[in-house]
Amino acid sequence: MPSFEPRPKHLGAAEAGVFGGLSWWTLPELENSDEQFAPADLPALVRGLVEEGPPERPVAVGV
Repeated sequence: MPSFEPRPKHLGAAEAGVFGGLSWWTLPELENSDEQFAPADLPALVRGLVEEGPPERPVAVGV
């Protein structure tokens, strides 16, 4: 797959007010960050993907 720079195309007013940008993260960066993620357990979800591969069924990540 060719590399690309992700860019949001359509942000609503609420999203634009809190959007801080996009960034590529390594797993250690995610696990050691003080950032607030959505979903909150994003580092654990990513670790599961890295160690176990994709789940057989969709995973609920929010309310």
